[in-house]
Amino acid sequence: MSDGKKPRLIGINHVAIEVGDIDEALDWYGKLFDFNLRGRSERSGGYSGADVSREGVQRDLLPLIEGTTVSTKDLKGSRYVVYFYPKDDTPGCTTEACQFTDNFPAFENLGVPVLGISADDAKSHQAFRKKYNLRVRLLSDPDRSVHNAYGAWGERPGRGEGVIRSTFLVGTDGRVEKAWYFVKPDGHALEVLSALAA
Repeated sequence: MSDGKKPRLIGINHVAIEVGDIDEALDWYGKLFDFNLRGRSERSGGYSGADVSREGVQRDLLPLIEGTTVSTKDLKGSRYVVYFYPKDDTPGCTTEACQFTDNFPAFENLGVPVLGISADDAKSHQAFRKKYNLRVRLLSDPDRSVHNAYGAWGERPGRGEGVIRSTFLVGTDGRVEKAWYFVKPDGHALEVLSALAA
């Protein structure tokens, strides 16, 4: 890392990156498990460095369930949380979404929106939110362009290519303050809240 820090390894499948340079972080994690996440993002026309408001992430990003879109421009000046998950209404993804919802008042009090992103369509998101009374906003990324921009799609050790369950805390300047890759759903919402309070 440029400031001498290395990502903090939490268990074998969970890395929390406490610095802003996502390119370097992806390189570090790739070397740890002998694969290249950053190359996949670059080949897909993704981000440049940790500035998630540039390049592939700058445009209006994703349809919301109401049919509107969200852009990083709309969120400028605010901290926000973006998390990527594989599929609506599956056990791990339900645990994660429900725990973000259970802790939603705390995020709301901090003025930090929480955005969940998957490749599912708006109809699937609507059913998922209704079934579990979810309060987080769920966004659709069917072509995985935003997944690629954040390095949330790629090779998973021992599992092949797919969604890399990951979360990003984005600062008021549009730069990633902290990133978690290969997270475990249970307890993760509280982990993100702890980072916000630090």
